[in-house]
Amino acid sequence: MKSKKKAIIVITLILIIIVSIILSIIPWKELKEFKERKTQLAEYSEYAEDGVEIPFTYELNQRENYEELICEYDLDSLVKGYRDVALMEVLLNWVSSNFKHDGGSGMP
Repeated sequence: MKSKKKAIIVITLILIIIVSIILSIIPWKELKEFKERKTQLAEYSEYAEDGVEIPFTYELNQRENYEELICEYDLDSLVKGYRDVALMEVLLNWVSSNFKHDGGSGMP
């Protein structure tokens, strides 16, 4: 009976150590800084350095303008079965994986 109790205590201590290690790896400070930055950005969402507000616009139903790219990259099969937010996530992930941009690579 004592050996079972010892085994349970040892296993419990090992689990506590493992959880402690995992929690020490998680970048809590970075998460806190991200939340603070997000809050700050929300407060100044109307700010622009030059004082000019740049409106975001897009037009729907412009497929004919992009048909060549859609065919070249087989985007129809990439997005098949996806709608709304899931569709946007698939396209965002595809663009991020296929087109690198670091602000200085010459690709606008």
